Amino acid sequence: MSYLFTSKNLTYRQKLYRWLIIGCWVLMGYACVGVIVFIDDWGQWRFYGGFAAMGLPLLVLFFSLRFVWALLRRLVRVVCGRASGGVVAPLLGLGVVGCVLWLVWHISFVYQWPYIEDWRRGTVRHENVACQNFHTELSTGKRSHREYVFDLVAEDGTEWNYRIRASAMKEKAEDEREPYASVYYTCTGEEDGLSIVLYEHTGIITEAWTNQAGQVH
Repeated sequence: MSYLFTSKNLTYRQKLYRWLIIGCWVLMGYACVGVIVFIDDWGQWRFYGGFAAMGLPLLVLFFSLRFVWALLRRLVRVVCGRASGGVVAPLLGLGVVGCVLWLVWHISFVYQWPYIEDWRRGTVRHENVACQNFHTELSTGKRSHREYVFDLVAEDGTEWNYRIRASAMKEKAEDEREPYASVYYTCTGEEDGLSIVLYEHTGIITEAWTNQAGQVH
């Protein structure tokens, strides 16, 4: 591994392999930083995190271009008789890269579109929001944990579904961190008259208060 980053006499294939390793490191680093910075379920920073996720498909595209160029160059050399071998391998490689890029961008589009819509329309304020079906469920996976599952329903019937780690939400509520505290105490029946400001497509709440609070926190 160290040879790829210390030697000055690498073959073209070795340079491509090094480029692949660098790309994987950059993608993992970008994702880790995003998770650390935008870890909250709600708040303005959580909304910014959704846009920051757009960097992942852009990075994938950037690091893929070198492989696309290498495959196209190989294909042209084979067709022109300047290199031995058939056209199947480079064509197959281009097909694989194309499928990967299509899959990444399709998933990104599905995930990012609600953020784009919310960015265009901004936040919306709803008053007298009801919390329904509030209960606790055990998450699936190796490291299972309890989650609060509930629905917030506006006066016009608009509904948002949430699933939040129970320990994290309770801790933030006890520390009086908004918007978690107002939503949590409304769902547990300790307060009423919940009002929220949120992005309607993503369901990200930026502000919340109750009749007991008397003002926006």
